[in-house]
Amino acid sequence: MPPPARYFATLPRGLEALAAEELAERVSLVGGEAGAGGCEVGAGWLRFASACEPRALLELRAVEQVYAELGLLRGLATSAAGPAQARAWAAELDWPAAAALRGRCVGGSGPPGFRATVERRGEHAFRSPDLERALGAGLRAQLPWPVQLRGYSARVHGLLAQDSLLLGLALHAGDLSQARRERLGPTALKPCVAAAMLRLARIEPGQVVLDPLCGRGAIPAELAAGWPGARLLAGERDAAALAVVRAAGLPCARWDARRLPLGDASVDAVVSDLPFGRRVGSHRANKRLYPALLSELRRVLRPGGVAVLLSGEVRLLERSLPAGLEIESRRRVDLGGLTPTLDRLVRRAP
Repeated sequence: MPPPARYFATLPRGLEALAAEELAERVSLVGGEAGAGGCEVGAGWLRFASACEPRALLELRAVEQVYAELGLLRGLATSAAGPAQARAWAAELDWPAAAALRGRCVGGSGPPGFRATVERRGEHAFRSPDLERALGAGLRAQLPWPVQLRGYSARVHGLLAQDSLLLGLALHAGDLSQARRERLGPTALKPCVAAAMLRLARIEPGQVVLDPLCGRGAIPAELAAGWPGARLLAGERDAAALAVVRAAGLPCARWDARRLPLGDASVDAVVSDLPFGRRVGSHRANKRLYPALLSELRRVLRPGGVAVLLSGEVRLLERSLPAGLEIESRRRVDLGGLTPTLDRLVRRAP
């Protein structure tokens, strides 16, 4: 067995615990600085070590990207001297080892064009582009890779939180879920979010899972891929979205989610991305939709059944809950500036 290598994965903030569950289930982890099973959890990232074949990490569904870790620098100057310090540090890292791990995932020949990117949190006297250029220069000191700001095939990525910089080389040319999302269109829910939502529902083989507002089919697509033993019921009123779902080979009915053509207590779990009233729909329309929809969900869910709902209408959702449908847990999710809640609801027995 090869020696363990260090990695980190990125994902939307708020979904870390669910992604860590998947990681522990699907990957043999080694050691770890913190967290159960050898996984260190931070805001929007997981850090871990494993001796598995790196290609296996590309099968993870609840993360956006996986990186071969290059190093962790603690004590980076937050002053204008920070980028120069980062450049000197980067030039001493074991870039060839990380490049070899990447090569086992993407193959190819010849030096890839690369770009360095940084997610920065905290107060610094330098800008993100300053640090990105410094890291790129550090890489160039060891590997003859050309810098390519657009159309690059290799990505060096850093997570900077105040004076700690975690740096890695992406194992994949793009986000892991990008190809899955492209089939459904740019407005579809991120596949990693859909996968995390389904995981939160604790779906068992043979259960009936409903998405009453399936949009372009992100949740049905993830259910079909990751929970093939479940029975999918999905529907959508918008004809254009319905055509996209069906073109992807997924079953989808055309219906009004306020009047579902389903029997009482016929569904084990509901997993759905509700309209936020911003990019899709409006608050005025949601005031009509939410009460009727939640009443229908209570009706079709069996006693003990669960509903996992993503919503930007927190107060409206709470006001619209019918008796017997209760919020069991809630978490905030960061979706590119929007911070909806991800709620797990339980249908109580009458």
